[in-house]
Amino acid sequence: MGMVRDIYVKEKEATMTFVLPFSEVPQEVRDHMISSLKKAATATGGTVKDVKVEIMTDRERQAFLQKEQANWKG
Repeated sequence: MGMVRDIYVKEKEATMTFVLPFSEVPQEVRDHMISSLKKAATATGGTVKDVKVEIMTDRERQAFLQKEQANWKG
């Protein structure tokens, strides 16, 4: 969905920027999403060393919303 930017991996340790579509995303949701990234890395034998959280640019948000709409199952 375009929510991970600037990922860097060295010796199975990843650092990345996680971008949110809106600043109003609740902290519990942010924490859950970052935890999911960390679990995925662990499942492949790696670790997430650092996650920086930022807000999407207008271009990133537009692409995110288009993907979300195209995949909407509701």
